[in-house]
Amino acid sequence: MKKHNHSLPIAPLFIPGNRNDMFNKVLSFDLTWLIPDLEDSVPEKEKSNARNITNNAIMVNLVGENNTKGPVVYKNLDQLIGIKGVNPHIYGKKETRPNRKMGHITIINSNINEAIKIAREIKQNIKVTST
Repeated sequence: MKKHNHSLPIAPLFIPGNRNDMFNKVLSFDLTWLIPDLEDSVPEKEKSNARNITNNAIMVNLVGENNTKGPVVYKNLDQLIGIKGVNPHIYGKKETRPNRKMGHITIINSNINEAIKIAREIKQNIKVTST
């Protein structure tokens, strides 16, 4: 189990699989594991929807570009505004360096092929550099 800055290990966090709003909120936390609960916390009539939500989620990591070090700049992040199901999570780190994880973008779409297409476009266009 991964240890964090404090002395206690972090346990897995279970969230109801039918609560898309909770997925978006907790993905910005420093979690060891995030596990969608598709059974106990989901009402019977919402189980199918919960499975659809969790099946069609993709995460794109935002990492520092090669040959960058210094104050962080997120290029083209404004392109994500208004895209349904696309949620950026910036960790608030002030300095970037090559391959340092600075955040991630969650894509949730009812069509997995569309989610993959969006993820590829994000990977090509959103860059983490420095000034």
